[in-house]
Amino acid sequence: MQINEEVDGSRVIFLETSSYSQELVNYRKLSMDVIWWSDEGLKIPNSAIQKEGKLNYVIRNRAGYMDKILVKVLRSNNSYSIVTKYKTDELKELGFTQNEIINMKSISLYDEILINVKDST
Repeated sequence: MQINEEVDGSRVIFLETSSYSQELVNYRKLSMDVIWWSDEGLKIPNSAIQKEGKLNYVIRNRAGYMDKILVKVLRSNNSYSIVTKYKTDELKELGFTQNEIINMKSISLYDEILINVKDST
């Protein structure tokens, strides 16, 4: 990787790849997100996250059914957050019962998350 400082104060980052080079040549311009965080989770726009006290939720639309899904925010910036689901022991510490934990729905990759929506569940 090489970083060049431009005259206007911006930076250009060069990344080198040893695989899929031919496929990348087919595109004139590529856009990518570079995330420096080491947390692993799902990237969710902040406008999709609703706060209730100390807990964070998103509204998921799956096959027309709206569900309020509890998410654990690992990291945030001005635009988006990296989220994951809570572990069972963490949910118990938050005061959820075993029955509530068993029936709790979780977020997964490719779920449709609604943005800027009031809680309608």
